[in-house]
Amino acid sequence: PSWPISALAARRGAHVVSMDMGLNLLAGVARRCQSQRAVGSTLELPFKDGAFDIVLSTEVLEHTPEPLVGLRELTRVVKPGGHLILTTPGRLWQPVVRAASALHLRPYQGRENFLWPERAREEVERQGLKIETFEGFNVLPLFHRVFDPVNRSLDGLGRIWPSICVNFAIRALRPAA
Repeated sequence: PSWPISALAARRGAHVVSMDMGLNLLAGVARRCQSQRAVGSTLELPFKDGAFDIVLSTEVLEHTPEPLVGLRELTRVVKPGGHLILTTPGRLWQPVVRAASALHLRPYQGRENFLWPERAREEVERQGLKIETFEGFNVLPLFHRVFDPVNRSLDGLGRIWPSICVNFAIRALRPAA
């Protein structure tokens, strides 16, 4: 999911590591992005503590049985002076998403275990990172280009009240030792 950012980083000379839970998923990444590829679980990352300058996780945690465990793992591999960049859906919207899935209004059929935005922020801080940005985006759960202008115009509410938005983002820094 984050491959456009990864591809851009790789083109600019960054050493990019892409991780997913299966080789078939990583084969798709290989077609779009030059990166080192690793198979693993977000709940038990196959990397040492403080391994990365930047850890980017976009729309991943909600697909785990224990998203807070995954969040702790993501923070664990951020090196001192490094950043965590995270996006995931907010828990307020999980009943709506489940209803849409049950009514076959969306194609996804898998695990969806959303976090409360404030709980995620608190956990990131508990793991020793300093929050730089915490905001919501997509005030309406209508993901079609027709609704993009409405969502963009309402996204300012996400800076004030992230919990009302469909998704939220956290950018956090692990202070240098």
